[in-house]
Parts: sequence; C-alpha cells; structure tokens
Amino acid sequence: MGLSNVFEQPEKPVEEKKLQVIVNEEVVFNDWMVYCEQCNKTGWSKDYFIESQQFLQSYKIKPEMISKFNEKINTKTWKLAERYFLGVFISSLIQTSYNQGFNNFEFGEVYVDHLGACLQGQKDDAIIIKAKTINGAWILSQAKNCFLEAEAVNGEFSLRTQKNCVVKIRNDNDQGYQLLRSE
Repeated sequence: MGLSNVFEQPEKPVEEKKLQVIVNEEVVFNDWMVYCEQCNKTGWSKDYFIESQQFLQSYKIKPEMISKFNEKINTKTWKLAERYFLGVFISSLIQTSYNQGFNNFEFGEVYVDHLGACLQGQKDDAIIIKAKTINGAWILSQAKNCFLEAEAVNGEFSLRTQKNCVVKIRNDNDQGYQLLRSE
C-alpha cells in the first residue's frame, strides 16, 4: 500500500521515461579513429579483423556510415601501416554491417590497403561493394562470396586470394566491364 492510499487516493503508476539516445556520427567516427590509432601503436595482429568486429558489436552500422567514414579518412595522408589497419578496419565495418542485415556498400575514392580483406558473405547473398576507384594493395584478400564493382582497382596483389567472388572492373577502351570470377 502506497502513501497515496492512506489518503484514499488512487495510486498513479510511475511512468517510465523512454530515453532516446541520438549519437552524433562525428563522435562515433572519432571513437573508430582512436581505436585504429591504438591498434597502430600495438603493432601488427593477424586477428585484427576479428578484434575489430568485437569492438564494433555495440554499433549499429549502416552502409552510408561506412561511406562517410571512408570520406573522412581520405582527407588525411596515411603511412603504409596505417593504410593496412584502416583497410582491415573498413572491412570489419562492412562485415559487421552485413551481419546486422545490411548490404550494398558504396564508395567514391578509396585509398586503403586490404579493402574487403577477410569478408565472408553467404553463397546466396554475396557482400556487394561498389566504388569509383580503389587505390591500395591486397583488395579482397581472403574474401569469400563477394561482388565488387569499380571503375578502377590500382594496387599490387589485388583480387588474387578471394573465393567465390565476382569482380567487375570498367575497361576504358570500350566503356565495358571486365569480369573476374574466382572459384
């Protein structure tokens, strides 16, 4: 019996306040950059892709956010090691977003190594990545079940170690596309 019943007045249920948390993308991007910078300081890690996915589990990541993050990091000049970590981190963003039910990742210019590294799409639902130009080495390394479309891919050892992937690259000579498939 509550105090209000002593005076024979009905108790009013206490309304729970519904909190809506609005997160500024710049704050999120800052968190992601701090994470990437800390990883650079700790050295190379073969499990960086998995570690990044674990870090990202608390974020709902839509494809547009990844594209905006890429635009933000393109405004800075990166060292070789940083390009590696950023590329693997963007791959982790893509994989986490894909695992949350999103697909169709679109980019303008990309300047990182290992974009698409370690991605694991489903055989009947490939991870789709479209970009204007990708500049970096080891694109789609160790990827599985992905579709990549770009006007140009410039980088060493790109598109060599993926499985069940399709890559469509514009051919400047006839304005058509060159298709590469991996089994």
